[in-house]
Amino acid sequence: MMLSLLSLVAAALLAGLSLLSAICGWSRREVRNFVAMVVFGAAWLMASSLERLASSFYAKLAWDALSWPLAMSMAAFTVIFAHFYARPSARVSVTTRMILLSPVVMASAAAIAALAGFEAFLYYSLTSLVDLPGSELGSVPSPLALVLVVYSAVLAIWACGIVARGGSKKNAAPRTVDLFVLAGLSLPLVGLMVATAGFWPAGYEGMALVCFPVGAAMLAYGLFSQRLSGSLTMARRAVMDTLLDPVFVLGDDNKVVDCNAAARTLVATHTSEPIGANASELFASWPSSVNAALDFPEAETEIDLPDRDGIPRRSYRITVASNAVRDRTVGWKLLVFNDVTGQKTDARDLAASNEELEFWVKQRT
Repeated sequence: MMLSLLSLVAAALLAGLSLLSAICGWSRREVRNFVAMVVFGAAWLMASSLERLASSFYAKLAWDALSWPLAMSMAAFTVIFAHFYARPSARVSVTTRMILLSPVVMASAAAIAALAGFEAFLYYSLTSLVDLPGSELGSVPSPLALVLVVYSAVLAIWACGIVARGGSKKNAAPRTVDLFVLAGLSLPLVGLMVATAGFWPAGYEGMALVCFPVGAAMLAYGLFSQRLSGSLTMARRAVMDTLLDPVFVLGDDNKVVDCNAAARTLVATHTSEPIGANASELFASWPSSVNAALDFPEAETEIDLPDRDGIPRRSYRITVASNAVRDRTVGWKLLVFNDVTGQKTDARDLAASNEELEFWVKQRT
């Protein structure tokens, strides 16, 4: 009975957290999917609690069967939330939608079949002597149910991978909030592994009373705690991407940790993703003066790039700048490519005009 009451309390806390999140940031897609994920998690805890409180076998069966599509829906929205958190402007592909929708459809169909008398779809065996409130439905999961459990674990790992890979690419350095989001997504998965291994006597539902609320609180912190700085980061990113000059940000190990859209276009024929690449390797095929400039904290040089892939000859003034010596807590280096093609063209035209003018002056003289 105590576990049922705790489940109701946890579900109520999650419902309140989802409502507060919706009020604070409904315009953001990652927040909307976070709200959906938390709502399905709260509904899953509510169904588990009502299963224990039910006094008839069929009522317990109904609430337990309902918990399966709720759990799979929560897992699906976990992946979608991670996708929009890591890449807010990217769309979810049709293939990804089908992968996420399939387990929800299977769990819903199996739940309907179990309520219609075909319990074998979800349960290998059932215990009918469960007429006392506070007891769980005695059951052994079917092969399909085990597949759904594994599927939900895979989706959780997928969501963590999306945040771990995509979150580090949004900024020049991983933020603390990214680590909180990753921890919040990992906590239910760790709880599932601990409960499956038998280290938690109350089972996974008992572990979920701790994992889900704490994990959701971590996710909410990652979404809202640094709202102002997050907006500032997005504004700086927008300003950086509007620059026509390519800009690369290098770390201590000379690897590219950030760049703007113009920089991606500049090296598009060399690599599909410059972030994470070593600058020396990235510019290995370029004029040697580029890598030579990278050996100094402050430097400036000019290069001429020949025609390539339909792009006309371009000239760049390369500027290297580093953080001050007194501020070496985090080393960084800026590599800025200023397009001076127009200036050089104007200079050549002016020189040609001067030569022609001198020629005619001499002829006149």
